[in-house]
Amino acid sequence: MEINQRISAIIDLMEKGKQKAFASKTGIPTTTLSGIIGVRQSDPSSKILNCILRGYPDVSPEWLLTGRGNNLRSLSGNEPILSEQPVDWSNCPICKEKEKRIEDLKETIAILRAQVNAPVAEDSTKRITA
Repeated sequence: MEINQRISAIIDLMEKGKQKAFASKTGIPTTTLSGIIGVRQSDPSSKILNCILRGYPDVSPEWLLTGRGNNLRSLSGNEPILSEQPVDWSNCPICKEKEKRIEDLKETIAILRAQVNAPVAEDSTKRITA
């Protein structure tokens, strides 16, 4: 796939084939765009490519220039994304500290609940007067 075809693919993907919307978002004149993806198949300048990447930051620069990798950064690894693989938190010292604190608080809550539910002694119900 040539660069002209990749630009056309971006227009199809991002703007459902609407060249005018793509031109508006990138700041590329429609006549210039037509020359690139139309019959003439002109080579886009670095300025044009920069406009595309600024207008569509999710597009992978490597894919746009070379055709290698995925067309979107989030799919090509050029940008950090959330991993779908489970994370092993077992070696995280902060996590261990928080888990310990949670366990301590659970114990404190259990003690306080026991105290609240404990029978009240007769002497503790008398008012203290000064």
